[in-house]
Amino acid sequence: MLSIGLEPFKKTTDNPFLQTGFRPFFLLASAYAIFVMVLWGGIYLFQWSIPFVHSGGSLWHAHEMIYGYSLAVIAGFLLTAVRNWTRQQTADGPLLLALIVFWVTGRIPPITTPLAYFQAFGDIVFGLLLVLVIAAPILRRKLTKQWPVWIILSVLLLLNVLYYLSAFQVIPMMPRQVIYLSLFLVLNLIFIFTRRLIPNFINSALRPKKPIKNRAFLDKVLIPIFLVFSINEVFFKQQELAFGLALTLLIFNLLRLYDWYQKGIWTRHLIWSLYVSYFFLTFVFLLKALEYVGVFSPLLTTHLFTVGGIGLITLAMMTRVSFGHTGRNIMEEIHATRWIFYSLIGAVVFRVVLPIFFMQYYVQLVGVAMLFWVLTFFIFFFQFYKVLTQKRVDGMYG
Repeated sequence: MLSIGLEPFKKTTDNPFLQTGFRPFFLLASAYAIFVMVLWGGIYLFQWSIPFVHSGGSLWHAHEMIYGYSLAVIAGFLLTAVRNWTRQQTADGPLLLALIVFWVTGRIPPITTPLAYFQAFGDIVFGLLLVLVIAAPILRRKLTKQWPVWIILSVLLLLNVLYYLSAFQVIPMMPRQVIYLSLFLVLNLIFIFTRRLIPNFINSALRPKKPIKNRAFLDKVLIPIFLVFSINEVFFKQQELAFGLALTLLIFNLLRLYDWYQKGIWTRHLIWSLYVSYFFLTFVFLLKALEYVGVFSPLLTTHLFTVGGIGLITLAMMTRVSFGHTGRNIMEEIHATRWIFYSLIGAVVFRVVLPIFFMQYYVQLVGVAMLFWVLTFFIFFFQFYKVLTQKRVDGMYG
């Protein structure tokens, strides 16, 4: 049996839901993933007229999938991971409740001017509080290797401030450009985490005779190359440079997938889902290279980054952490777990793959993809509601 145990922490609350950050934020993220997609589906498919004060429906949808859904999952993961790295409590009890309240406030649809300002205030305060809570134990313990985590969170906070300033026309900047840069920062954070987590998970689950190790030169070059790629994508759009960087990232990430591959991964839902998500993040660079020569629409590559990459990786991590950090066997197979991953892969197929061949049915295919996305998080929410709201099975605090 493989489960995650924790050293005792000071008990701040008897409410299990407020004992560790992943509990409320994973549950809220899954519920909000449904809400955002239903609302966006109504706007995109059925022309619902919703008077967003400072943005159109597509901009609101893009912002909320990054700063609403994705950041909620990142918050839940980091509040738990940093506690384990530093052996210091990050947020529980009243402090965790404050984070929840500000996150929820930041998710209010900005349909009137007062609501828009109130929503922006809650969203910014949540981001600021999250940075402080994550940075404090890392700095106290002088864990310099973990500095990129709180630095990226700080930059995301700054970009969110710029988003609202630009959306309210306080500064002459395009909100969509800020959102695009925020997307690449989230992807950068995911590349940093998966570089360590995926091989570690495969080694612990399959116990291969020769443990998986990352190539040193890939560790050194992948993130810098991706940063250059991201900056060029957002600000300069030099196609020759973008084409070369995309092919380089494709080759290097394929090499990483080759190094990580073990036949046994397909027997573990919580392993192959992470591997497939990294494959999507790798394959998107091929689509990017073809996009620059006019073969594919940028909408397809962006949604392979988001649905196939961020969506599947965050879903797999929420599933794994929800099992392991409630004292359960990480390798325990709940029957419905696999259907969560199959359903999200279905969303990728209908949102990215099929439109390549059947662009004349683009709107209908997007609608089916939305249904798969909603089904995915509907299953997750109701499957993990009790797991995330009840005490750890081993009786420990957290």
